[in-house]
Amino acid sequence: MTMSVRFAPSPTGRFHLGNLRTAWISHEAARVLGMPWALRFEDIDRPRVVDGALEAQLDDMAALGLVPDAWTLQSRRSSRHFTLFEAARGQGRIYPCLCSRAEVQQALRGIASAPHGAEAIYSGHCRNVGPQEFTRALAAWRGTSIAWRFRADDATGRDDFIVARSDVPAGALRAEGPLVTPGTFVPAYTWACAIDDRDGGHAMLVRAWDLHGALAQQQAVWSWLEASGCLDPAIAEAPRPAVFHTALVTADDGARLEKRTRGVTWPELCGRGWSAREVLQRFAAMFDVAQLQGFTSARVWGEPAASLSLKQLGFSTLQM
Repeated sequence: MTMSVRFAPSPTGRFHLGNLRTAWISHEAARVLGMPWALRFEDIDRPRVVDGALEAQLDDMAALGLVPDAWTLQSRRSSRHFTLFEAARGQGRIYPCLCSRAEVQQALRGIASAPHGAEAIYSGHCRNVGPQEFTRALAAWRGTSIAWRFRADDATGRDDFIVARSDVPAGALRAEGPLVTPGTFVPAYTWACAIDDRDGGHAMLVRAWDLHGALAQQQAVWSWLEASGCLDPAIAEAPRPAVFHTALVTADDGARLEKRTRGVTWPELCGRGWSAREVLQRFAAMFDVAQLQGFTSARVWGEPAASLSLKQLGFSTLQM
């Protein structure tokens, strides 16, 4: 299998400068390492997907000379996400949770942080609930979808994270628990991304520092895939990908850029007289390509700065 450098945007709107910079850095990584540049459009959160956004993102990248060697849609992997969900559930690594967000937050107020400083994300309430107790709880439940949590190493359940949600249609209860079908199954970002990144045969993943917090959960999924024998046979011998984090681009006041932020998309820049060459020069001036060289498998690192403002990048004339 040919190893590649992966960039995974979401087609939820036009790229802003931060998205374009991360795309450029991932493209540079592929160039420096002599590898294909692969894109995966993360389109499984259907309500957030904007019609035409994928094509617009490809056009904007192409305008800067960033043309992928291959690209795919995450939704094409839905059957793989579901098959592995069923495998993990069958092994007892995933369990159903009926706790509402409000109930989780209320329970967490009484839980102290772990010695290493990591905050709990769950109380562990549903972790060890048996089938009969769960059935009784479900009968009194007023929710519309069940959350499915992954059993992390901490036996208290404080680190158990959501990997999917599923609707609960009438007659969906069985002795072994709620019936989940491909039609009622909605994978979480962490689950789908972890599976696709490990299956993809990527040497390096490039993404912004704001996603660093999700990495421990994705690594937990990778560990399960490796230990359970559920890896795609085509990459079973391949090492884990390295992960490089780029600085988050912000407005000069520190506010995070969003796809709806005005004045920072490629068409808007063009309208103000910016050329592709000028934009790329600004990107290159504030990035040391040498950071991308000499990495080892599974290495996790990134730019020294967690964030950079438009002014620091040389775009101080933009009006937000």
